[in-house]
Amino acid sequence: MAALHFEDALNFLIDEVTKIPAAGVGQARAREQRAHGSDIWIDDVSLRYWQAHGHVIKDLNQDEKEPYSAPFYDAAWELARLGILRPAAAVPDGQSSANHMGQRVNASPFFGDGYSLTAWGREWVKKAAAERLLMPSDPGRITEVLHQFRTRFGAGYAQRAAEAVANWRAGNYLSSCTMAGAAAESILIATAIGKIKDEAKVLAEYRGASGRGRIIKRVSGNATSGVGVQFQDALGILSYWRDDAAHGLASTIGEIDAYEAISRLLRLARFTSDNWAALTT
Repeated sequence: MAALHFEDALNFLIDEVTKIPAAGVGQARAREQRAHGSDIWIDDVSLRYWQAHGHVIKDLNQDEKEPYSAPFYDAAWELARLGILRPAAAVPDGQSSANHMGQRVNASPFFGDGYSLTAWGREWVKKAAAERLLMPSDPGRITEVLHQFRTRFGAGYAQRAAEAVANWRAGNYLSSCTMAGAAAESILIATAIGKIKDEAKVLAEYRGASGRGRIIKRVSGNATSGVGVQFQDALGILSYWRDDAAHGLASTIGEIDAYEAISRLLRLARFTSDNWAALTT
């Protein structure tokens, strides 16, 4: 089988989570009747994914099935770690049964398959359901793609790029945009150091008054006209996501904005890497 990437499993699980019916007062009994007593059952999610991709894994033995299903359990735990899901029954309420955890009426014991939305998770799902359909269906393995440029731009860039993606995934869109801008800043500084060959000098100038503008001119000024102009245009992510997104006013930034910020960061990283010689000579 082709290896299933964690990001693909996570994206599919998020889509499945957004389909969970709303929960409200007087619906405890109804929730007990779904997904073996939970809001979502990971084994069922795995079966649905692979069936849609032309693989029937239900009757495989445990050793054969595990590589297909394992990424979905990792994805479920990621959503649990973010506070969107919690393990076990939707309405535990003291459920008990001999020799089992959480067995009452139709609720199943928790062996790692049953997850339920937290109160905050239900609010998160409303936002995800409204905005996620507008997103590209396959955002790709963007952290890995961004980290391809770690050697060129440094550990600070890689850390900020990873946090931008993690915050986007968690629904912290303002933080995602701010970190995308910070990663772009790391690209600019790394490029300037590559050109000037003096890290201390670059950092001192950058921290001074109008330092960013001067550093941008240093890097792009001697480049061929097309490369220099395109580099400055690509750095537009700095003026908005590093400055405007970080100011103290309330923000209406949403998932689309965060994804756009990450996409622009990726374009900047690729362009700078592809034109490194022209920008640093």
